[in-house]
Amino acid sequence: MTKWLRHILGSWREWINPIPLAALALSLIFGWYIVFGDQGLVRLRQLRHTEGELRQRELALSSRLQTLAQEKVRLDDPDYLELIIRRELGYVRSGELIYQFPEPEVRVGTPPATITTPRTAGK
Repeated sequence: MTKWLRHILGSWREWINPIPLAALALSLIFGWYIVFGDQGLVRLRQLRHTEGELRQRELALSSRLQTLAQEKVRLDDPDYLELIIRRELGYVRSGELIYQFPEPEVRVGTPPATITTPRTAGK
């Protein structure tokens, strides 16, 4: 090597100590791992979001469970049970008459019929 290159490299080594550079490099790597690693800050944020969603789902399921428990208690009542059987399954007692009314036809594109009352008839 030439003398001036040795002089530049020698002065460079005096300026920059490799120990602080190595410490800086290790701290950058460690910092990256803290933020983006498997158990880093990004993962922590995702887990907190998932926890919030699971807590909301738990509340909804708890409410549904309470409703079903109340329904179970009500099904012990014979009158309520008969009402449910009649409504859901269409059962009737012997001697009862069943009236079935046809559903009104709904035509697409026609306005609904208006009801005229004595107040609106003259307008």
